[in-house]
Amino acid sequence: MDRSIRPPCRSPVEALRELIALRPLLKLLAAVTLLAAVAILSLKPPAALACGSPPVAVCLRTTALVKAVPRVIVVPPGGVVVPIPFTVFIGAFGTCPPPIDTTVTFTIACVPGPSPVPASVTILTPAPGVYGGAVPVFFPGGPPRVCRVMGVATTRWTGLIFTTGRGDVEVCLVDPAPGSTTVPRLDMELLSPSIQLAHPGDQRQHVIRMTNNDPLNSVTGLITGTARQNGRMSTISPVPTPGSGDGPGSAASPNSGDAFPIEDADATLPTPGPGNNYMLDDGTAENAIGVAPAGSIIWLNQFTVQPGQEIIDKISVAFGASVDGEPLSVGLWRDLNNDGDPGDAVLLIRHDGVAANAGTNTFNEYPIPPTVPGPVGSSFFVGVIMQDVAFPPQLPAAIDQSSDLGRSWVAADDSCAANAENLSANQTPPARISTFGFPGNWLARARGEPIEPRPTWVQLGDPGATDVSTVTKTITLCPGETKLVRINQRSYRMCTSGSCCETNIRFEGTFSDSSPALACVSPAVMVDTVSQPPDFRCPDGGVMTHVVSTTTNVNFRGNMPTHVIDEHFSVQAVQVIPSGGPPLLPGPVQTGVLDPNFGDNKGRIAVPTSAPGGLHTGTPLQVFTVLEIAPNAPSQLTQLLNADIHPGDPALGDSYFFVNAHTRVTGPGIPPTLDSFFDIFFTVSLDGITGSLHHRGRITPGSIEVQVLGPTTLGVAFIGAFDNDPQLPPLVNQVNVNVDGVGSAFGLIPGPACPQIQTQPADTTVQPGQKLTLYTVASGTAFLSYQWRRNGVPLTNGGRVSGADTATLSISPAISGDSGSYDVVVTNACGSVISQGANVVVRPICPCDFNHDGSLNSQDFFDFLNCFFTPGCTAADFNNSGTVNSQDFFDFLNCFFSPPPGC
Repeated sequence: MDRSIRPPCRSPVEALRELIALRPLLKLLAAVTLLAAVAILSLKPPAALACGSPPVAVCLRTTALVKAVPRVIVVPPGGVVVPIPFTVFIGAFGTCPPPIDTTVTFTIACVPGPSPVPASVTILTPAPGVYGGAVPVFFPGGPPRVCRVMGVATTRWTGLIFTTGRGDVEVCLVDPAPGSTTVPRLDMELLSPSIQLAHPGDQRQHVIRMTNNDPLNSVTGLITGTARQNGRMSTISPVPTPGSGDGPGSAASPNSGDAFPIEDADATLPTPGPGNNYMLDDGTAENAIGVAPAGSIIWLNQFTVQPGQEIIDKISVAFGASVDGEPLSVGLWRDLNNDGDPGDAVLLIRHDGVAANAGTNTFNEYPIPPTVPGPVGSSFFVGVIMQDVAFPPQLPAAIDQSSDLGRSWVAADDSCAANAENLSANQTPPARISTFGFPGNWLARARGEPIEPRPTWVQLGDPGATDVSTVTKTITLCPGETKLVRINQRSYRMCTSGSCCETNIRFEGTFSDSSPALACVSPAVMVDTVSQPPDFRCPDGGVMTHVVSTTTNVNFRGNMPTHVIDEHFSVQAVQVIPSGGPPLLPGPVQTGVLDPNFGDNKGRIAVPTSAPGGLHTGTPLQVFTVLEIAPNAPSQLTQLLNADIHPGDPALGDSYFFVNAHTRVTGPGIPPTLDSFFDIFFTVSLDGITGSLHHRGRITPGSIEVQVLGPTTLGVAFIGAFDNDPQLPPLVNQVNVNVDGVGSAFGLIPGPACPQIQTQPADTTVQPGQKLTLYTVASGTAFLSYQWRRNGVPLTNGGRVSGADTATLSISPAISGDSGSYDVVVTNACGSVISQGANVVVRPICPCDFNHDGSLNSQDFFDFLNCFFTPGCTAADFNNSGTVNSQDFFDFLNCFFSPPPGC
């Protein structure tokens, strides 16, 4: 049919006027007077629809697959088996039989080869929901390479019907570090969960720890994070009978687009306020120092947390001479024992930047994530880390020598080894600058603000506006250095369960010896409206807790921290007019909700209209409907702010579209300082019925128009038609106008947000004498306090233990008695939360356990032989004599056949 045809009889405005006159409802009478004054909202260009699902007729089935590779993979010559975790979402919309099981198969293509053989696993999935598992994959030995892991999840349903979801992800196979067969030369380790569940509209953070395990060479390169939607429409077999209403469903847009937006958490910080309220200097530098002949330098100022200035969100620095354009990091440290000495300081935040305006007394501002360094009265440090600077001519650290307050410190090390995490471990540990003959105060300042900041959230744009969402970040790692990379990711607030997005994060760069560097990791976010509670702190997210349906409307109810929101939507009137024909006979309005949709905060109202004698397929239809949103509680008022149109997906023939009705909620019982809103996302679609057969309805692109008729009513007009299908009757006897709604409540909530663990402490194995580090990421209104425990017993700082009351626990050197289960208790004014336990094992590595897999077996023998006869494999220097010779061979044999205790 010609989709450009528009019935010439009247305009949408005229039709809506007539429709309102036909249905003289009380609330619509007032809307008539507004029609002339309210302009039709401008249409957005067609875009992929975020997280919608096609019209539900009888039964739609959905299988969605999301995968995550936990870290880079070191592949020894003999290959390695790696379990690849996955999560599947099984959805059933309408009246469907239960599923039975799901088979997940991974096919891997590596460039260059070789590639693994396909691997699969089958898990029981006896009911719709979210399930997890892992597929063990054998990666054969070979050169460093990027492998694309293509996943297929096939769900078997009662009646031998199968639905299939697909998606792919990347994994990097990398070189080992010098002297090791199991440690990657460049490691990219995911500290946050590989697959995170989120409520619609809520945010998760991917935390990646990058470590350069090369003891001699630095590495520089680019991190690229690319988010790709993974919840595409499933396929189904066998092909359903035409018109039966059975078919595949979709947890998200069925074609490209709608990737959940991401951002570099450090690069998109909010702009802090002007000025600094923590300072020691007078603004003028009389001198500056550097490191001779070359090295790294850390300079710090000590401050005390003041009331009303508890959150540090900016560090400002003026530089000495000849360092413009040089890379640097600013840092914020907590003084563990409040003695004003940074020797035991714990690094809280490290943020990269570039030096500028050297020698001009101009302060360069470096925003940092808003952080509380401690309670009022406690000591903290701000400072600068600059690596590989040379004197002459570089003098980075500017000094005000008009006075000396004794609170400026400096540490130094070789050219690329400044240790910001353990300041005392530097070759020149922290000392006051007067010790080196330079009394004075560094030109390094900080800004503090009150303790009630608003959280930083990824801004949600127009879903479907782009196929992918990408962030990039340049990073340099010195030999042995570790840095954290944080990437925020946010789901759309109209998403339903099973909507998922994978993020391929890859590092590509070069070591200082000119060899290539490669690492990658692939975390994911999946929407789960059932088990994940909403986070109402977000200024534009947080979805209603449940839906209640009646025969006339759909109610969305949500418990905000300060009040209850109770809203409903209903269809007030509908009219369907064939091209050139009279209006169809209206049926009873609001026949009831047909599908509560899996507890997913979604309800449907279907309004049928009869076509006497039948309506020919292919005939253009003009549809007019009036929708109402209104509060059920008389204490609440709503005011319609806007109605944004999101056209449907071209892959489905524009068979549905969104109308986003955004209202402001006020009234008795709601704090006047609370900016609280309520949204309903309307999904409007057509279903043509002949007997028990269903015709696919299509909506003409560009024909959708919406008008604001009143404070609580919308008028919607569009053109549609039903497909000509030779396997279906050419006449449609009944037209259903289906209106689905997804409810969302959100607002800026005063008062404390309870703590939540975003990153759980990870299981760790270290050797005696090494440093044991455990790490957590928690959210909630500051001030957050931390208490680490071993086997339920609180740890205290002192001796080998530091950071027992911070987010990062360090024990150095570790001993065998440090083994156990570690967790952390995070507390604020709202309450406490306890992390999961991390299993820590401190044990010596058996010297003849050559591949360090924890067991002594024949593979160690073959791995040693392979290394011994491979030129340049220094790990075969078993006796650490500096050369590989026959004595190493005999010493290894002696250890292997007469292993020492602990092997």
